[in-house]
Amino acid sequence: MVLSIYFEPLSQPSRSVVLFAKCAGIQHEPMLTSLIKGDHKREEFLKNNPSGKLPFIDHNGFKLFECSAILRYLCATLKVEDHWYPTDIVARAKIDEYLSWHHANIRLGCARQAYLLIFNPMLTGNPPDYEFMKHYREIYDNAMKIFENHFIADTKFISSDEISIADIMALTEFTHLQVMGEHMPPVSTKVQEWLNRCQGVTEPYFSDVHKVLFTLRDKVVNKKPLTFDIY
Repeated sequence: MVLSIYFEPLSQPSRSVVLFAKCAGIQHEPMLTSLIKGDHKREEFLKNNPSGKLPFIDHNGFKLFECSAILRYLCATLKVEDHWYPTDIVARAKIDEYLSWHHANIRLGCARQAYLLIFNPMLTGNPPDYEFMKHYREIYDNAMKIFENHFIADTKFISSDEISIADIMALTEFTHLQVMGEHMPPVSTKVQEWLNRCQGVTEPYFSDVHKVLFTLRDKVVNKKPLTFDIY
């Protein structure tokens, strides 16, 4: 069985799928696909993935895009431990609750702040739009309250005492904020403890999957010239 994962190392959803595959022991062929170089816009790529987005998988000819759909598909079709996506309908519903909430809340708040501060200036040469960032900071702050007071209120991981695909998706988003350097928005003690637990149980794969992101982060922190030539 051949599973090809098309991914971009600076993409949080891409890192989620690759990190999960590594942690779950799923054999796969990583297919580096550069968003910066426009690999996702090439005709051959769009024939297989009309969304032009990453991540994307080809599993023995079955093609699928969208991170949460891919994660759920892999859990349903391959032999992975039950805690990743529980078979118990109530436990699974709580994981689905987070997966449905994630994109318009944690992802939107985290990703847009990092994009406006770091990635858009790198792409366009324009200065960061601090005023526009305030809108996404508000989304982030509100999402953080719900994340802390609901999703990890009484459990070690998201709505569970074992790590799941929901934690993987949230982990890559929060980690992405590190590229903001001194402008990184704070996380609460409770959320930081959750982050530490997630990173601990996903090592050594966590550090490996985030190597490119951390290279960019270190340049920001050390105030070095920023380019996308970091693969």
